Amino acid sequence: MTPVSVSGPDDTGRISRAEPAAYAVLERELQIGREIQAGFLPEHLPVPPGWELEAEFRPARQVAGDFYDVFDLSVSQRTAVIVADVCDKGVGAALFMALIRTLLRHTVETGGLHAMSTVGWDPRDGLPGVGEAPLLHAVNSTNRYLTRVHRQQGYFATLFFGILDAASGSLSYINGGHNPPLHVGADGRLLGELAPTGPAVGVLHGADFRVGRVRLGLGESLFLFTDGVTDCRSSGGEFFGEQRLIDLATVPAPSARAQIERIVRAMEDHGRDGEQHDDITLLVLRRTAGTPITVRNSSS
Repeated sequence: MTPVSVSGPDDTGRISRAEPAAYAVLERELQIGREIQAGFLPEHLPVPPGWELEAEFRPARQVAGDFYDVFDLSVSQRTAVIVADVCDKGVGAALFMALIRTLLRHTVETGGLHAMSTVGWDPRDGLPGVGEAPLLHAVNSTNRYLTRVHRQQGYFATLFFGILDAASGSLSYINGGHNPPLHVGADGRLLGELAPTGPAVGVLHGADFRVGRVRLGLGESLFLFTDGVTDCRSSGGEFFGEQRLIDLATVPAPSARAQIERIVRAMEDHGRDGEQHDDITLLVLRRTAGTPITVRNSSS
């Protein structure tokens, strides 16, 4: 960003005429940053047949530390789903968002089974499913790079990174210190929460990340979110909270869009007179009813 010198009051107490122009330059720089950052977010979500994907993204400032990404892995015929939250917000967090997003996406697309020996795959887990070795390689490589090169900046990110096999409904994932996504049944029951399988990325150089697995049945949904959702505050300082989110997520709805809109409306009502203190990201992955279950061999 171009340095901007902002003049304060002169010796008579009047504001310099240069100040509005300086603020205009700063505002323009931030707008450019927002436009560049928007280019890192998926313009269209690649939705696999038999699934719904909906997302809501609201930065607290003109640029954000939250991000989400959804993209196809053509080699393995899987779909990658990422929701992450860089500590802090504003310009610095936005720069690290771009870096982490690029590292994760590039590495998972170029990683392969040959990476198993270098990513710390635990033999007790058996042979990895398709896409799991690149997943683990991507998170480990990104963590090692951040802790080696950018430790002094003090930035880190919590993330949930899943690899979806749309045909079988199985999702392999790494939860790096992130808010546990909610696994909700077709009837609205909370089936589980996908707890962390490792620490936040960028904190510990030798961090141990493990791959978790879950299967989504017909009509089941997965709610991914950042803490900007649960930390949404009312004007009186009351948090939106995880229990309120669970209560809303477990009400049956006809679509993922309806599920998202119900939560967004509740957040808007809750924080109507309060300031948005943190970036907000919410993503819902839903397996639509009527899709036949076909279990794919993990070696295919």
